[in-house]
Amino acid sequence: ESEETRGPWNGLYTPPKTSAEAVLRSGVAFTMLRVKGLNEHPGGKFPVVLHQAPLERPHLTFDTENVGSISRGDVAALLVSAMSEPNCVNAEIMAGEPDGSEETGAVITSTLQEDVKGYLKQLHPNK
Repeated sequence: ESEETRGPWNGLYTPPKTSAEAVLRSGVAFTMLRVKGLNEHPGGKFPVVLHQAPLERPHLTFDTENVGSISRGDVAALLVSAMSEPNCVNAEIMAGEPDGSEETGAVITSTLQEDVKGYLKQLHPNK
């Protein structure tokens, strides 16, 4: 086995495959807001669905099939609110406009008219 494939610590260290995995391994507090895609809708005009990764399931295994894309303005509103909400520490959140499926999470009808922090307070930080 070459030095290149073994790594600098004789194979005892496995580098993270993604930047998200690197953050999780680091031990620092984090909030991951995942989106399926961005759209050109005006922020606050369409409902937004929030799903939190279950505590019993490992991070980075989040399914994006039951949410659609989300406007840039709604992503900004969620990020600003998440920065000061303690329940968002060590949380992985999927956000997007509802895709019409029956399975829904917390639905914010408008990020302009509703208290986004009130929805974020319902989250449970992962340990």
